[in-house]
Amino acid sequence: MFLLFYISLKKELNPRELFMIFQKRQRYLRNFELIKQNEINEIKRWT
Repeated sequence: MFLLFYISLKKELNPRELFMIFQKRQRYLRNFELIKQNEINEIKRWT
């Protein structure tokens, strides 16, 4: 998160790099969502 902030401060980033960073962040968020869903399912299964 801090890295993104730092990079946005630099501003001389080309759009491609920005897009790459954005993609990485999206993937991370999606994985986080999946993990959360799995945990909820696990809990449901055990109760």
